[in-house]
This record gives sequence, C-alpha cells and structure tokens, in this order.
Amino acid sequence: MLFADDSYVYCKAESEEARKVLKLLSIYEKASGQRVNRGGELCQVLQIPEADNFSKYMGLPNLLGRNKTAIFGYLKDKVNVSIHSWNEKKVSKSTKEILIKTVAQTLPYYAMNVFLLQLELVRDMEKIMAKFFWNTSQKNNSKITWIACEIMSRHKHAGGLGFKSLRDVNLSMLGKQC
Repeated sequence: MLFADDSYVYCKAESEEARKVLKLLSIYEKASGQRVNRGGELCQVLQIPEADNFSKYMGLPNLLGRNKTAIFGYLKDKVNVSIHSWNEKKVSKSTKEILIKTVAQTLPYYAMNVFLLQLELVRDMEKIMAKFFWNTSQKNNSKITWIACEIMSRHKHAGGLGFKSLRDVNLSMLGKQC
C-alpha cells in the first residue's frame, strides 16, 4: 500500500513470509538504487526496528490502549494553546469565527481521518472554541456561552453560526474509508 512518500508492505506474522518481504526489499534496492534503512531489527528476520508502545507515525500513536482520551488529549491541548494565544489579542467576533473555522476546528482533522475520537474529547474541544467565541472581555474571564454548541454548529440559514460539528466531521472522514 502506498501512502504519500511511504510504502507499507503487509505479510503474515510468520518467518517464511518475513523472508519473502526481505527478498522483495532486496529486489527493490537493486532495481531502484535506493537502500532500505535497516538500523535495527524487525522481528529478527526483516532487520527493521520494532516500534515501541510510545512511538508515533506522522504524529499519531502506533498503538492504542483503553484510555483513548488520554492518548488524544494532545489534540485538546493544541486547540487550547491556539485559542489562548488568540485571547492575548483583542479580536472581533468575525475574526474569532474565522480563526475557529480555519485553524481550531482543523487541528484534529488528521487524527479524525484515522481514529474515532472519544465523544467527551470532541465536546471538550467544542466547548473551548465556544467559550473563546463568546468571550467579550480580556479582563472578564467568565465566558458565558450564549448558544449551545449544537446550535452553533447549525448552518447560518437554519439559525446557527455555521461552525462544524467535530463529531460529524469525524464520522464523515471515517466513512470515506468504508
């Protein structure tokens, strides 16, 4: 399987299959003049390093445990950091809307394209965005959300603000894989 500038080679987890993959890589090296990085071992036969439990590929975790909220908590942190930096400046409602729609809502897109994020995490990110949108004073830290997140995500013609529902985006991105 080819992905961007990476190639995935799948096989059964058997030593004979691993030898076939090794032979395939050798043929590739001879044909292309490129060399496969064999800095470590992959299950001893392939001589490719095995990823540990904390490794990431393209910013996403290789392995998921039971606590997905903790694993993907960095997405919420990214949204929080972005919004905190914008809170330092006095910006209009229309600027806040543009920042949320073009930056904050798109930060988790890559992860949402691959994983179904926990509903709690998605709601937390939407709450952070809503509080930023409704905050009218830098000094006043009480951020009253004047409209529920569900209404904010409705189309403007339907009485909403046109923000995307992160859950709906997540489901539609995963639906493309089907």
